[in-house]
Amino acid sequence: MSVSPPAALSALLNRTSTGRLAMLLFASNPLEATFLPLAAYYDESGTHGASPLTVIAGFAGRTEEWARLEIEWAKVLRAYGLTHVHAKHLFHRQKEHRGWTREQVKRLWADILYVLQERDLFATKTVLYERDYLELYQTPPAARRERLDSRYALCFRSVLRSMASLHRRRHPDGKICFVLEDGHRNVGDAARVYSETKHDPDFRWRGALICLTFKGKRDAGALQAADLLAYWVFRAETMNLAEPGRWSTSVLQQDLVQAGLAIVDHLIRPDDLVALRINHRLRPKLPVFERLAVDEVDRMNDIVAPYIGRAYRDDLSR
Repeated sequence: MSVSPPAALSALLNRTSTGRLAMLLFASNPLEATFLPLAAYYDESGTHGASPLTVIAGFAGRTEEWARLEIEWAKVLRAYGLTHVHAKHLFHRQKEHRGWTREQVKRLWADILYVLQERDLFATKTVLYERDYLELYQTPPAARRERLDSRYALCFRSVLRSMASLHRRRHPDGKICFVLEDGHRNVGDAARVYSETKHDPDFRWRGALICLTFKGKRDAGALQAADLLAYWVFRAETMNLAEPGRWSTSVLQQDLVQAGLAIVDHLIRPDDLVALRINHRLRPKLPVFERLAVDEVDRMNDIVAPYIGRAYRDDLSR
């Protein structure tokens, strides 16, 4: 059934890129879609080998939430004389932030966090460890006609499957539009993975996958927010690997959880990587990417669970 939004809401949607995209893709009811902009982060600038891990992270929310966030995000940028925010440049005070004081960074950070916490969103992250990728996924070499995913595409495959499962279990008719940064060198691989997943007859929740689109980070506050999350997750996980026995979350993750936003971790487990390789020659296929961890505030005691992100809170195989 066609459900046209009220005139004021239509005007709101027309003011933002996400709103206009929703009205184009979902003309019958642009408010029903959930958008998930994602950013990737991995460090290839060093000279001592490959990055120890790859991260894809972002925020998910309904069309109206993103439209309102983009408007407020733009106001924050104008207030600081910025055209966009790039996490690495901000926290290292480079490029457009050169000469900034720590206090300026803290004030901008506080304003960004306020914009995020005012919207009905949740965060999502996926971490792929390089050692797992090399030892469990790329070994042995690909067989004839077997195509292995890049690190970026493998993380995206995890998000596609687990997000579709999670969303459809809570919203039986829910639709998700994934937004990736345009110009990334592996966007073609990500598009291939999306097509494979959407048309996989063995994937029960493929109907939730409605579209994959690409935007420039400078033009999308949602992707800038995703970049901030991906950057902080990468920093925290890299430090955890460097110090065996240490485990901590990033400052951003802690701030988000304290502000009431849940963070869903789409887990890539060793057995997922093994199953992906076996599935090339197996029918029916083994299930993959069916475990989540959730970081959130304990509403009863108003505290963050002491082992956030480590206890499995949701099993999509059920």
